[in-house]
Amino acid sequence: MKKYFILAALASFAMTAAAQTTIEQVNTTSVDSIMKRLPNNALYMYKDFKTGIAYFRDGQRTKAEFNYSVFCDEMHYKDANGEVAALSNGDQVGMIQVGGDTYVYAGKSAFAQVLLYYGDVMLCRTRHTTIDDDTNYYGAYGTSTATVSASLVQAQAYNPNERDLNQYRDLVFNTHDTYMFRIDGKEPIVIKSKKAFEKAFPKQKAQIKAYLKENKIDFSKAEDILKMTRACIAFAEGAEG
Repeated sequence: MKKYFILAALASFAMTAAAQTTIEQVNTTSVDSIMKRLPNNALYMYKDFKTGIAYFRDGQRTKAEFNYSVFCDEMHYKDANGEVAALSNGDQVGMIQVGGDTYVYAGKSAFAQVLLYYGDVMLCRTRHTTIDDDTNYYGAYGTSTATVSASLVQAQAYNPNERDLNQYRDLVFNTHDTYMFRIDGKEPIVIKSKKAFEKAFPKQKAQIKAYLKENKIDFSKAEDILKMTRACIAFAEGAEG
């Protein structure tokens, strides 16, 4: 019988909703001041950098001070000079342990925090900061929109000719959690409906269908995602037993 593990990250899992949560509203006129005035929890997962170990697929491992940037969608570390740098070879990393948390590569430089795993199936969470532009002045490439990608706004600091940065005023910062299944060697399965669970637990499709008839599950709520995952694991363990 396979064992399943709930990692330390689950201590805060039940308290974290999948919906956006307003962090802070600021009045500013430049991207630079936006960057400087962001609250720490809009920039990073942790208040401070933490000692961690990166385990690479080739067997090597590196110890460093890590913190996950929810603004840049990158794993950051401090180099030998104490300067902050982004981990550029995430696809070569098996996992990174930061404090009591575990992260795995989720593609496009992003890492996902592992919350629970059973065999090769890992329930993960990614956190991302977005910027809501209440003025609706500009969106991506000059289009009007209510939500602007934080990473895009950051990029404008290095490409000031893309648009007039002074148009950014009265911005609201938000965080958004996305939950997914990560199976080694496969593309992450973002959890939006029962289909994600059927892909992660293909042998339990009939049981999943029957379970959803008896239980109301909101796939936008963290606690319901956890509840459903535990149910699928119980089904899988029962089949093996």
